[in-house]
Amino acid sequence: MNPGAPSPNPVRVMIVDDSPVARRLLERVLGRSGFEVVAELSDGARVVETARAERVEVVVLDRDMPERSGDDAVQDLLQSGIQVGVVIYAGAANETLEALRRKTANSLPCRVVPKGAGAGGGIDVLSETLLPMVMELGEEIRQRKRLGALSGEAGLARRERERHGVSVSTPSPPSAKPALPVGPEPRDIGLLLVGASTGGPDALLQLLRPLPADFPIPGAVVQHMPAGFTEQLAKRLNDQCAIEIREAKNGELLQPGCILVAPGGKHLEIQGGGAQARTVLTKAEPENSCRPAVDVLFRTGARTKASPVLAVVLTGMGQDGVAGLKHIQAAGGWSIVQDQETSVVWGMPGAAVKAGVVHEVLPLQEISGRIVELVSRRQPNRRVS
Repeated sequence: MNPGAPSPNPVRVMIVDDSPVARRLLERVLGRSGFEVVAELSDGARVVETARAERVEVVVLDRDMPERSGDDAVQDLLQSGIQVGVVIYAGAANETLEALRRKTANSLPCRVVPKGAGAGGGIDVLSETLLPMVMELGEEIRQRKRLGALSGEAGLARRERERHGVSVSTPSPPSAKPALPVGPEPRDIGLLLVGASTGGPDALLQLLRPLPADFPIPGAVVQHMPAGFTEQLAKRLNDQCAIEIREAKNGELLQPGCILVAPGGKHLEIQGGGAQARTVLTKAEPENSCRPAVDVLFRTGARTKASPVLAVVLTGMGQDGVAGLKHIQAAGGWSIVQDQETSVVWGMPGAAVKAGVVHEVLPLQEISGRIVELVSRRQPNRRVS
């Protein structure tokens, strides 16, 4: 979805805020970015019934409301079982609200934003912070509904076969293969590649913020996100990280200390090697129903054999990245995936573990340190790939 461009199937959003000024600002920013604001409320009292009636996909709400607070509204939505995402902004991002986000992550996708990044932050701050979150949550809710529909159809077919006396066997779920045996660890890692989907923007911030400004190798990121939002994501990350982060352009050389984010709607390939490794952006067919696709980045990155590649898979639905990790493994690279406990959705990392193409499974908060540790083993004055 491009900001300002009409969408044939826009994400349906409800605004809940006791301030009329804030509601008007939110409606203006969301509307001009292609979202459909289908309802506005001044408090949390009728959130559930309105969300159901208007088929809301994402709720943007203020935590601090005089009648029924945002916390109360989130709990009401959680108890109702309705499929909806929530962006809640507050006077301070405190531990109570963060605990609520973690508690509801699997059943009620929730993002927490400090008040200054919400309606009180102005149009520019809203565009850079809230819009990517609303888009991400809308996509997640739609994918959950699609998966739920498929599960329902499978169950209906099963009951129908049983009703007609057809024998039905339930296959055992595939057992998770262990991670690859550890060691020998590569000593000359020359390229960092990262893939993420649902929950990725927050996870990317936690992953990239600890990296030092003098990080000695280049990197590239694929975050599943439509066109028009990845530039905002890159800017948000760049503003909060010491390392340089920006949206990738076609044909640019990879530089140490710079992380490039694949533009929404385009695959990001890495071609060439050594000091001549550069980006190639294409609109080739989607892979795993995704463009950009993690598999494309990993597969092409693995071909730059001047030095090993370090690949990281973060939270996300589906299995994008698994095929690419096989190429990373075959080329002598190293792979780390986020563990289940810290993932919003353990789809992509879990699929990689089951496929047996993972060297390490780590909590999100430990991955940055591990990256720095692995990269620090480079030989002095070694050229990056």
